[in-house]
Amino acid sequence: YMLLTGRPPFHDEETLVDLALAHLNKEPADVRDYAPEVPESTAGLLSRMLSKNPQDRPRDAGALLQELDKLV
Repeated sequence: YMLLTGRPPFHDEETLVDLALAHLNKEPADVRDYAPEVPESTAGLLSRMLSKNPQDRPRDAGALLQELDKLV
């Protein structure tokens, strides 16, 4: 997220507690809100990688590599 947008997923929080709560309870903004040139497929994978639900994320590095290969 940071590499694509230049900012972390949560950046408006005023305190560390607010930041921790954001990580627990909020969904980050779509990466294309800050970097509209990012392809939809890349944004979708990134969104899944940041999912609160572990079952929605790639299961391991190998699965992530397979998905990244599909993007190229």
